Amino acid sequence: SPGEGMPSYWNFEAVQATTDPDEAVNDVVANNASLFNDAIIEATGAQGQSVFFDGVNDYASVADQDEIKNNGSFTISAWINPASVVTSRTQYIVQKGAAYKDYGLIIVSTQGTPTPSAPPYNNHANGSIAFQVGDVTPNTLYGPILPVNTWTMITGVYDANAGQMRLYL
Repeated sequence: SPGEGMPSYWNFEAVQATTDPDEAVNDVVANNASLFNDAIIEATGAQGQSVFFDGVNDYASVADQDEIKNNGSFTISAWINPASVVTSRTQYIVQKGAAYKDYGLIIVSTQGTPTPSAPPYNNHANGSIAFQVGDVTPNTLYGPILPVNTWTMITGVYDANAGQMRLYL
């Protein structure tokens, strides 16, 4: 069943007021997500309901629990449907850790061009998806700019034993 064997799982199907319950099966700690600043639950997600963040100040927050900290190998996934390519600021899809970024999926911005225009082409583009793990060097793995108005499943995998990061779309 969905959420089985995971430390946390949110699907936005059972939101009550501004709380999305952690629906991980046999979970040790309920890591419920709190929605802030009028984040909207929509019926039209990739698989069921979704949450719409306006790109200004909406966010969901989960308490800092040991269970969801980077304690070794982990996988983090999200369905993302950007309404536009934003190049003026970094957008956090998932980010754990405050001043020290433990891990996250972000859409990056470096105040540059939407696509790299000259060699080296390995420079990341504004609006591209990235997977970060704070205690790895290098700590960021960059992917492409996501298609607008299209649901895309993004998965970041960190293999602590091999010291490798992978980003799947």
